[in-house]
Amino acid sequence: MLADVCTAVETAIEWEVGGNPVWARRVIERFPAVRSMCDQLRFSDPAQALAYLVLHMPDRYCRMFQVLERLLASGRLPVGKRDNFASIDIGAGPGPGVFAIRSFYAALACYGGLHEAKWPVAPLGRADVVENSHAMSHVMRRFAQALLLVEQDQARGVGATRAGPHPCGEELAHSALPLGEVYRDFSVFDVHREHHRARLQQAEELYREDELELSLEGANRLAYADAADRPSGYALVSMMNFLTPGSQALARFSEAINRLMGGGLIPGGTVLILGSDSASLGLSHGISGGYPYK
Repeated sequence: MLADVCTAVETAIEWEVGGNPVWARRVIERFPAVRSMCDQLRFSDPAQALAYLVLHMPDRYCRMFQVLERLLASGRLPVGKRDNFASIDIGAGPGPGVFAIRSFYAALACYGGLHEAKWPVAPLGRADVVENSHAMSHVMRRFAQALLLVEQDQARGVGATRAGPHPCGEELAHSALPLGEVYRDFSVFDVHREHHRARLQQAEELYREDELELSLEGANRLAYADAADRPSGYALVSMMNFLTPGSQALARFSEAINRLMGGGLIPGGTVLILGSDSASLGLSHGISGGYPYK
């Protein structure tokens, strides 16, 4: 799957830069700053966001994949009995965390189907992201579109050698991509409010399609009834290079983090915090919801 990610990076860059040497040079000139001082950049410059995609998407995708492997080996990976699950990537950048989660669960579902079909693994059914930079959000969506084409064998990059259908094609086809709404401000993000709003919107669209009238009060009743047996929360939360040494993120977003931990996780949900590989912070840290994920 890493080959798919690398090919999708190439494809997204080709779409955004094309044969424009001036634009290509602007992206390349951003490499030094993006490599060494990400914490100081706001990524309002589209060239910076593209440089980040080139330099950091594959390696941070791999880092998250490795952490998920550790969780699986230790018996701590959330694997439930529902048809799908939700994940959110906070401070997503181009979304390496959520793309790795999507790939990992698709691969695990594929493996399970081959060896023990009676133990199905749920795919990623909802892929949410919180990212303040509009340039990063645009790059993330373009990468997601490119990755979808690569998985469907409709885009080939340099060195692409896969012959035949994708081994996890069916599982990936049922896995969500972060192509929808992007939440901009983590400090005011509230899981229950946002998911209730999404359910309300979905209910209104459903009734509109059937050409039936639905009052706001009726839509609210439907949304609350829908929530009764399906907790509004995430099985996995990813924060990659979001809470970094020396930044003010922890102090700035402490209330939002407490709100997320207090009401944003389903039972057994896990928060993964991946920082730098420095001795002071370590590779990763996981915080579990503390209950069996069912």
